[in-house]
Amino acid sequence: MFQEWIKENRVLQIVLRDSLHQPQYVEKLEKIIRFIIKEKALTLEDLDDIWAAQHGKHEAIVKNVHDLLAKLAWDFSPEQLDHLFGCFQTSWSSASKKQREKLLELIRRLAEDDKDGVMAHKVSYYYYYYYYNYNNYYYTYYYYYYYTFIIIIITTTLLLLLLLLLLLLLLLLLLLLLLLLLLLLHYYYYYTYYYYYYYYYYYYNSNNYTIITTTTTTLILLLPQLQQLLLLLFCLLRKISSLFKLKPD
Repeated sequence: MFQEWIKENRVLQIVLRDSLHQPQYVEKLEKIIRFIIKEKALTLEDLDDIWAAQHGKHEAIVKNVHDLLAKLAWDFSPEQLDHLFGCFQTSWSSASKKQREKLLELIRRLAEDDKDGVMAHKVSYYYYYYYYNYNNYYYTYYYYYYYTFIIIIITTTLLLLLLLLLLLLLLLLLLLLLLLLLLLLHYYYYYTYYYYYYYYYYYYNSNNYTIITTTTTTLILLLPQLQQLLLLLFCLLRKISSLFKLKPD
């Protein structure tokens, strides 16, 4: 009946809402929870609510909740104690380094107050779990960064080789273009040379032919005048000769 009343009225959820940063309030809350434990009304869901009361809160509330659990743990049933360590393991996987230190401190306190060795097995198991997961975590991240580094090196090397190959192809293309340019220049100068050679040869021969033709034509045209000139000279010479001819005695 009492259990149903506490569950229906959500007594524990109400008292866990506020003032967990005040040590005096936490002391009174400890008495309430002890009474609930004594009446065997504390459920595993209630344990989850107590554990969740510290999530996302500042250090004072985290410390007070851990102190509360360290004091109440000795009154828990084996099932409740197993569930509490299950909460430790669940929180461990997503906890930060500082939160893990606080979890280890809480576990240390549980082991420190254990005079009859009741919690020794659970604490040693949890330390083994911590060590195993820490090493797995360490090696996982070690290999993760190691292989990431190797992949980066290989990728960078491949990119550099690809870049070098592209540069070589570009250089080869430039050499081919240069060779093509040299061939074009060669053919250009070759055909230009022969063009001017034949041009000047033809022009020179054409000029000589024109000169000869012009000279011959001129001589042909001047031939009658030359004949007349020669005839005139011949007549003149006869006249002169006749003037100087001696008369007979």
